[in-house]
Amino acid sequence: MGNQEIEMSDVIVVLDELDDSQTQAVVSALKALGMSVESVDNENSVVEGCVDTCKVADIRKIEHVRYVRNVFNYDAERAVEGAGGTADAEPDQYED
Repeated sequence: MGNQEIEMSDVIVVLDELDDSQTQAVVSALKALGMSVESVDNENSVVEGCVDTCKVADIRKIEHVRYVRNVFNYDAERAVEGAGGTADAEPDQYED
């Protein structure tokens, strides 16, 4: 397994005023985009987390998202399957 450097963003996502079940539906959509959700404030309709920077524009398109504040960007490494590590090595052909 190798590593790939990616740019991540800590974000605050402000939602429309929603009930708890609607908020959870939006949180599920955020997670489906790869956002790691750190906190959900149902009372204030705010979700905090981190996501690949390239996905911030996609978050803005989710229904009931009013505003996305990009708080902080940073570089991170992500493990990548098949990037020259043992994950894609050929099986041992000489087993008995």
